[in-house]
Amino acid sequence: MEQVIAVLVLGAVDSAVIALACIGLTLQFGVTNYLNFGYTEFLTFGAFMALTFNTSRMHLNVWLSLIVACACTAALAVALNWALFARFARRARDPFTILIVTFMAGFMLNQLMLYIWGPDTRELSAGNSSNFSLGSGLTVSIQELIFLGLAIAAMLLIEGLLHFTRLGKSMRAISDNASLARACGIDIRLVTDLTWAISGFLGGLAGVILALEVHAFDVTLGDGYLYLIYPAVVIGGIGNTTGALVSSILVGVLIALGSVVLPSSVSIVLVFVALIVVVLLRPTGIIGGGRHPSLREA
Repeated sequence: MEQVIAVLVLGAVDSAVIALACIGLTLQFGVTNYLNFGYTEFLTFGAFMALTFNTSRMHLNVWLSLIVACACTAALAVALNWALFARFARRARDPFTILIVTFMAGFMLNQLMLYIWGPDTRELSAGNSSNFSLGSGLTVSIQELIFLGLAIAAMLLIEGLLHFTRLGKSMRAISDNASLARACGIDIRLVTDLTWAISGFLGGLAGVILALEVHAFDVTLGDGYLYLIYPAVVIGGIGNTTGALVSSILVGVLIALGSVVLPSSVSIVLVFVALIVVVLLRPTGIIGGGRHPSLREA
């Protein structure tokens, strides 16, 4: 039992990373109505930007580097939307077209990062930290608790933004009916840009937390979470931020518990089993999907 509890605590950071990415992806889908299949590259980009600011001549503190890296990832997300996604979304008749565009944009971004930073493994660390024993030889560091706290704070801020701010109300209006929102005077382009910025910021934050957690990483950092983020979005209900949070915790628990009885390379199968079960029994997700029902709540 001690080992199970210890593994679950350690898996909480993974759940936080998945949750941040899922919520960022869900927000973007709720406003644009298409998924960004290159989203995991935002995680990698955020990690490398943090590394760059932390090790360059600027030599910023790792926590300040985290903030700057997230801002850079937000700017990248907005730039990609301006240059590619918005243009294709307006012209593409087949929704599948924009999905291919997002996938290819992610591939090109990955190749660009490979060209800039190379294939070598890099290291990013927040320094030494005290550890707490969880029993069974497992420990949790203060840094991991900080990572978890950052993720929880970010998710609470997003929920507050959606329910108590003018931007959140505008996002809900666009998600519900873009034409009516435009007729009511809402600047759809501005709200969409801000949504992409928030989505990119969350992706960058997830990537930096992941890089600090694993310490050593390369340009495939985000790819390792590709098969966790998208299933979690579907399990929770595409377009539902609450569902994204719940499903991320579920995925984290499945991976953590699966690693106790199964090899780590096999435990991920449990996520796909859960995905199949949810799709068969409740196609809209465990919370319910649609065009961002959580954004439409009053």
